[in-house]
Parts: sequence; C-alpha cells; structure tokens
Amino acid sequence: TRKVVRSYPEGLDRSRISPDGNTVLAFGPDHTVVLHDTGTGREQVFRGHTAHVLFSQLGRDGTRLVTTSLDGTVRIW
Repeated sequence: TRKVVRSYPEGLDRSRISPDGNTVLAFGPDHTVVLHDTGTGREQVFRGHTAHVLFSQLGRDGTRLVTTSLDGTVRIW
C-alpha cells in the first residue's frame, strides 16, 4: 500500500484510476462518488444519487464524469 486516501464505513464496491494515475474514483453503496487527486490528496464528493452507485467514468479530457445508479438515473457531472 502506497497511500490510504479515505476510509469508507459502509464499504466500497469499486474504484477506478485514470490512465495518467492522477485521479482515483471510488463509489458504491453510500450513493456518492468520490474523486481523489493522488498528487494533492484533495477530494471532491459528488452527491445526488438516491441508491447504490454502480458505475463511474471520467471523460477523456477529465472535465466530465458520468455515473449510473440503482436509482435508475445516469448523471453527467
């Protein structure tokens, strides 16, 4: 383990890392998506889903985020 960026009391289902290794996305049953900057440690939390988040992906340019959830929505942030 090189770094622990956050603890998830409800558990964590999935995480993704950007191709350049600078960003980690973490998401799961707490209805949020957390974007972690691996260099600065800064995090940004995306809230809005009302159920388990199933998928999250950053756009190629890193300016957009798409998420899907068991609440039946697809969100573009």
